[in-house]
Amino acid sequence: MEEQHPRTVVIGAGPAGLTAAYDLTRHGYPASVFESEGVVGGISQTAERGGW
Repeated sequence: MEEQHPRTVVIGAGPAGLTAAYDLTRHGYPASVFESEGVVGGISQTAERGGW
């Protein structure tokens, strides 16, 4: 019989949260990621200013 893993919730879709969710899923733990902002990336987001 296959082992059942509990569902996991990751709060925050920054680099650490996305990496945690990826690793958990790779090891058989279903993971859901929740982010309060409209985009992922946390503090590593990029912005365009003056065409750059």
